Amino acid sequence: MIRRNMVFIEQPFKNRAAVIDFIATAAKNAGMLNNKDKFIEAVFRREEEISTSIGHGIAIPHGKTNEVKEAFISYVGLKESFEWDTDTKDQVKAVFLIG
Repeated sequence: MIRRNMVFIEQPFKNRAAVIDFIATAAKNAGMLNNKDKFIEAVFRREEEISTSIGHGIAIPHGKTNEVKEAFISYVGLKESFEWDTDTKDQVKAVFLIG
């Protein structure tokens, strides 16, 4: 479920859209997604319901879709924390995206 090619350390991203797009691209390139854009849409639909930041500098974005060919968990460690969403104002430095 967690593969070495889905773990990324010290990444320079400054917003959640960049992180989610980066992970979705990596998952698509690794053959784990059918359609990257539809997967991203599902993740952002979930974010609209309620933030996936859980405090302590961690966010766990995910979405429900049939676009996932193989279940995965990706980790992105960020060089600097940033505000995950305007509702919670949570600062995030570690992202675990579930596909």
